[in-house]
Amino acid sequence: MTPRKPRTGPSVFLELAVALGLIALVMPLLFSVAYGGLLGNIGNNPILAFAVVGAFIIHLASGPSRREVLITLVLAAVLHFLYQRITGGFARYFGYMIINWGSFLGISSLLVLAIHAIRRQGEQRKSALSDLIAGGAFFYYWIVLGFALTLTDYLIPRVYDQFLYAFDGSLGFQPSFVLGRLIYGRPLAWDLVRTLYFAIALPVAMLYASQRRGRYALGYKIFPLLIAASTGGYLLYFVLPGTGPIYEFRGLFPFHIPPVAPHLGKIEPMLERAVRNGMPSLHFGTALLLWWNCRIWPKAGRAVILLFLLATAFATLALGQHYLIDLVVAFPVMLIFQAAAITAVPLSARERWVPLAVGVCGTFAWLAFLRYGVALWLGRHALSWILVSGTMIGCCLLESRLWKKARASSERNAQRNFAPNQFQLPGSGRAD
Repeated sequence: MTPRKPRTGPSVFLELAVALGLIALVMPLLFSVAYGGLLGNIGNNPILAFAVVGAFIIHLASGPSRREVLITLVLAAVLHFLYQRITGGFARYFGYMIINWGSFLGISSLLVLAIHAIRRQGEQRKSALSDLIAGGAFFYYWIVLGFALTLTDYLIPRVYDQFLYAFDGSLGFQPSFVLGRLIYGRPLAWDLVRTLYFAIALPVAMLYASQRRGRYALGYKIFPLLIAASTGGYLLYFVLPGTGPIYEFRGLFPFHIPPVAPHLGKIEPMLERAVRNGMPSLHFGTALLLWWNCRIWPKAGRAVILLFLLATAFATLALGQHYLIDLVVAFPVMLIFQAAAITAVPLSARERWVPLAVGVCGTFAWLAFLRYGVALWLGRHALSWILVSGTMIGCCLLESRLWKKARASSERNAQRNFAPNQFQLPGSGRAD
């Protein structure tokens, strides 16, 4: 019998690191089941349902057989029935009879993909495992984000909503209050806007599926981009924390617009429970990244995403979740991560490092101005609009130049790597 070779120091540390990594991944899930009400949320939380159904979308995009799709649907129906029988029913919210199916369709797809990842071999296993990880990321992201946002309520006692509210007022009106009046007191409008606000994960899954089919031609993936942007945005919550007008002005929003605080430098602790996820708006930032990165879709698809972006902007403001300035600062923040992600363009290229620099400088310039200079800006309506429009238009122009450079680099690489008897890119001629 061959004696077992002793493990070396590096291998022991590697195994320990893997074990600790697995524990770090599993602990939030277990904690959510035990204390976060995960099992109850599966059938009753519309945000979770919209997130988990992303796994089903990714599963369908992988090209499963009709038999596999039928098995997935039947499994979802069984889980839906068992959940209803065990828990006694579902929470009643707008569209719940349709929306809550998203959780069970997503879980069924994850189970089917997990079986494929175990049973298949070679490239098929890698493909199934990749889809399984991507689909599970929606589930895990919801859990981690929920804990992270809850922590802000305990780690950040004071908020700067008065500064954000003051800048919005410098535009000549309060956008959140004006838009909020359009849906408050109108149940159908309110419910439709809330549902759209919850559905941010759907186009993310669709874009991931499109990128996967295109083999990530521009050198980046949408999931790491969104995770990096969310992490960076979350850290900025601690720089200039805010909640939103519906929390800061509870009982007043949207029909009673209070005056700007006479002493903006005096920050009082917030007594009401509310997460500090106002500045910047990552919800709008996610929609912005989707719009910037959906150019791989046909024009009709891009038009739909543009409408989704505008509708998301309306929802974040009308529901009282954000001030307009939260959405404006999201532009330079997302520009940072967009420029960092597109590796098809070298970092030394002007089209890439300029957006990076402008994004970083623009983000912290806005945060510093809102914290220390907004009191000097009250009543300067024209200048406020120049700052806002200049930020949004400038970031979009820089991102557009970056994208064109990335697409040109990708096309050159495709032509350089082209060999006879292989398919060509659309419009590049016929293959031999």
